[in-house]
Amino acid sequence: MQRVPTVTEASRPSTPSPEAVVELTRPDGRVLVVGENVNRLRDLAEGLLRVGCRVEITALPCAPGSESLGIADHRLTIVDTIQLARASADTVYAARAEAATQPMIAIVPQGSARHRLIGAHYVAARVDDAGELLDAPQVVRDILATWSAVRPLIGPGDLRIDRIGRRASVRGRQLALRPVDFQLLRALAEHSRHGCTLDELREAASNGRPDHRRADAEVRHALERLRSRFRRTDVALVSAPDGRYRLTIRAEKTTPRRDRPGT
Repeated sequence: MQRVPTVTEASRPSTPSPEAVVELTRPDGRVLVVGENVNRLRDLAEGLLRVGCRVEITALPCAPGSESLGIADHRLTIVDTIQLARASADTVYAARAEAATQPMIAIVPQGSARHRLIGAHYVAARVDDAGELLDAPQVVRDILATWSAVRPLIGPGDLRIDRIGRRASVRGRQLALRPVDFQLLRALAEHSRHGCTLDELREAASNGRPDHRRADAEVRHALERLRSRFRRTDVALVSAPDGRYRLTIRAEKTTPRRDRPGT
């Protein structure tokens, strides 16, 4: 059993990111909802369907030999851990072995200090005496907000960023990044549409801690290291005239046509 802080109203996740919700509602963004209480699973699934997600429900415990829940085939897995039996938790663990770096969100009862899924992110839910969700829409919003914070980042181009494992790769080749380089890359990928100012990047590099404030020169050196990592890829780090930095797809170079003699 893994101890987690008690969840209060003040510690709810932040607002869901519109970009994250759009990503989750793409045709390849299926969501798996797993648990033992079918009514709670249906409430969660209905809320996710309303925002456009494609949802699959799996009721536990599964039949013997069906440990493969297909977690790797889903962008997000949600597990209702309220009164989850040990056998069901073991089934989830066995299925997750094939997709250990994919986000998993555990639903825990409000005020609980324990859940069984090590490595899962968690969202608190209030339930009545019959075990029904008292505020399913709020739980779904909290799930989407948590997904916004932990989801893998995709693009531009072949760039993939695993925020859980703190790794990044291009076409499957892992990039050698220092911690500050990864922090800047994550911020640039999270704000790929509008880019980031130097002040915003300095804030990202310091993880919001004033005592770890990075100097402009240190941030610029890290940006140059990122540029060098992308040199032979389809990803480019560019700076705009307004001082913003952003990731984009590298423009293809066109080779001038050589006319044959006599043409």
